[in-house]
Amino acid sequence: MAKKIIFISFDYDNDAAYKNLLLAWDKNKEFDFELYNGSLKEAINSTNAPYIKSKIKPLILKASHLLCIVGKQSASSAWINWEIQTAVEAKKKLIGV
Repeated sequence: MAKKIIFISFDYDNDAAYKNLLLAWDKNKEFDFELYNGSLKEAINSTNAPYIKSKIKPLILKASHLLCIVGKQSASSAWINWEIQTAVEAKKKLIGV
């Protein structure tokens, strides 16, 4: 079976601890997947947003799945919305946790 590549979408300010748990899980060689470990501290409407999107989009396109950590603030995150929409447009499998 091909290795699954998981892009994690999460709210940095509120859900980083959960992302770190997934990264620890990824260290276990019994599991056959790979996680992208990066985070955004920029607003989606910042002047850096186009540059950041140009770096993140290829990572989402490379992934086989987008895993969204659904926390209290996730629905109000423009970045999470953009990442999910990008994954949907690319027909990636979505996982909500």
